[in-house]
Parts: sequence; C-alpha cells; structure tokens
Amino acid sequence: MDTMSKLKAGGCALLLLAVIGASKGAYDFYQSMQTSRITIDMLDRSDQYQAKDEIARALHVLQMGTTPAAIISPKSGTQKVVLVFDGLPDRADTSRLVQVLRNYHVQAVFFVEGQNAIRQADSIELIRNAGYEIENYTFVGMAHVETLSPEVLISQICRTQQVISDL
Repeated sequence: MDTMSKLKAGGCALLLLAVIGASKGAYDFYQSMQTSRITIDMLDRSDQYQAKDEIARALHVLQMGTTPAAIISPKSGTQKVVLVFDGLPDRADTSRLVQVLRNYHVQAVFFVEGQNAIRQADSIELIRNAGYEIENYTFVGMAHVETLSPEVLISQICRTQQVISDL
C-alpha cells in the first residue's frame, strides 16, 4: 500500500471514529434529557398549589371594583438602583449571584415563577436568607400578562403567591 492510500485509510478511520463518537454523545445527551424529563415529572407538585380559595376571593374583589394602584416616586434628588431578576437560576448560579450581590452591597429583587420555586425551594431559601425580596412572576413565567383574561391572571398570581408564602 502506498503512502497516499495509507493516508486515505487513516483519514477514513478517523472520520469513522468521529462519527461514532458524535453518535454516542448525541445518544447520551438524548438519554439524559429523557431522565431529566422523568425527574421533573416526578417532582411536579404544582397540583398542590391550586389556591382555589385565594382565587375565589381575588375574583370577588375584582367584581366588587378595585382602586387602581398608586405610583410612588422617590424624593427628587435621590439616586437609587435596584437590580431586578426575572426567573430563577439554578442553585449553583443562584449561590454565585447572591454572593456577588452581597460582596458589592447591591440591592436586588427576584421575581420567581411558582412552578420553578416549587422545584428549587433551596434557591428560594438562599435568596430569602440573604435578605433579598422574592416577588411573583406568575406560575409559569407568562409574558404579556396584559393580554390575559382577569381569571387566568388572578389564577397565575394567586398560585405563585401561595408557593412563595409556603416556602
């Protein structure tokens, strides 16, 4: 076999190994995603947070008429910045984020989704113990809430508020 044939054979062998390795990696990734989905389904406790009584009360208050919220502005001349985080990072990122915020004495507010708060109660505890506010970002982190019906919006908010209160 001449040198060129050996190079071609070696190149083909390397290409074959790369394809096999990529296929194995893709298969392993697929398997881990399936396992993750199963784990998430096993941990899904969202049915515990239906907040039926709270939703009924909120809908009743809405039907009775509500006073619009007041917009409160800071005193003129004051300068203040507060960071707002929408969503809940994983435990490791939350830990690092809280540490950086504390190191630099930064004020922050975390708006969390109810379903993620259920799954990441340890992150909620970490944020709360660090002295940061935890607020409501609906149960599933819905965007464009102004387009939702009052019933859907109230359900999302009440369910999340129950989760935040319980954790």
